[in-house]
Amino acid sequence: MTEDVKEKLWIQDRINYNQHWHENNVWKSQLQKDLDTYLAKHNLKQILNPCLVLPNTYQVLSNPQNADIDKIFSIILDIYEELPYRPDMAFDLCWRPFEILIGKYLKSIKSDNKSTNKNILTISEKVFIPLYNNNKQIKNLINRIIDEMPISAINFCLNKIANNPNITRNATPEELSSDYSLNEDNSQVYFIKERIKIALGDTLYNTIVNKYFNEEFQRNLNNGNDCLIAPTMHNAVLAFKNYILKVGKQFDGIEIPIERKLALVIGILYTSRNNRFHGDNFSHFKSNRSKLKNYKEFYYFLTTNFFLLWTLLYKYLEKNKIEQFIDINEIVNSINISFDNMKDLEKT
Repeated sequence: MTEDVKEKLWIQDRINYNQHWHENNVWKSQLQKDLDTYLAKHNLKQILNPCLVLPNTYQVLSNPQNADIDKIFSIILDIYEELPYRPDMAFDLCWRPFEILIGKYLKSIKSDNKSTNKNILTISEKVFIPLYNNNKQIKNLINRIIDEMPISAINFCLNKIANNPNITRNATPEELSSDYSLNEDNSQVYFIKERIKIALGDTLYNTIVNKYFNEEFQRNLNNGNDCLIAPTMHNAVLAFKNYILKVGKQFDGIEIPIERKLALVIGILYTSRNNRFHGDNFSHFKSNRSKLKNYKEFYYFLTTNFFLLWTLLYKYLEKNKIEQFIDINEIVNSINISFDNMKDLEKT
């Protein structure tokens, strides 16, 4: 059966679901059945493992002075209702309280940083790296998060900025290629580029641009020379995976501090989150294009964001002298279990 024929069968399935979802409620596609098989094979109910809170949690959350914390906790619960079948939607829900907490934490340390794009690097430096330097379990987990970044996610991020790595917020449609950038609001490409550039720093970012996305690349892109574009993109992705993101590695003699590597991971997560809100995409899980590796990628996004969220909440409580109801070791244990649960998804 050809791919075109398979996709036409999906079209009919999608129509049937639209017509009868109110009667049957759940559509179990073959992909969802494959995930069920994976879960059963590994004796799992879910891939994401919850972060268990301490016995005093009710006392903390019921305190009227902690209403904002209670609100964030309530949003976390929304994440679970999308699982196991929609980690992409769960990731969206997880990003929301993470961004709320970034603002709250920066306010609590009286940060004068007004740039949303720079906030990620600030949070990386102020919250996660002190833990990285003083907690071996956190250090190992952050190294794991960086090391397990999917190549497909790096490729997707670089495709967004390769066409015009020096894009300004007011770029014209003619400055963007439909093949290598977002088709809709040009400012979204700008936001992605800015977060990646801030994470890398000007020197490293410009080195990458000059090496991979230079004038020759732009000419090949404009002339539609895919056979010349593809190898360059491939090499750029491998450079990110094996050197720029790799802990302990340099790129072209440039040392990359761990806080920038983590900020780059968050920037790549942001690219996916941004595209889910502003992009023009097929459903990730209701198409013949959907594979179990789609689950692997979005569970990586979700699990990494879950770690960032819970750890930032832990540090926010500590900074504001609010009674702690989270154990940092429980966060580490929860995230490691989640990564273990998903590790064979791509092999299935």
